[in-house]
Amino acid sequence: MIVESLVISNGNVSISHPLLQGRRVGSKLPTIRLTDIGKDKPGGATPAEVVDKVMDALEKQVASAVGASGIDNMLKGLTRDAEGIVRGVTEGGAKSVEDAARGAGDTLKNLFGK
Repeated sequence: MIVESLVISNGNVSISHPLLQGRRVGSKLPTIRLTDIGKDKPGGATPAEVVDKVMDALEKQVASAVGASGIDNMLKGLTRDAEGIVRGVTEGGAKSVEDAARGAGDTLKNLFGK
């Protein structure tokens, strides 16, 4: 197979995590353009090689979209806030529980745009 031009457009990715309690965070994917797949090989690329090229391009764009969403940092913040709540409860510090809970609430508001 020789694929001279392949365009994937209007893609979306949806991100979910148990901490999001069933909600999803969505992100659009940029247009993906691939050219000349198999052109440099005698007889062209195998179907598996074409699929590998397409999946590699999709994986990079999905990883970029997920990174741009900031969800990873938000989830780390939520985990840190939850640890603070647990630490505050076990150490008996109401102020530290309140601060950690406020931080978790702010992170969730930022995550869902509220």
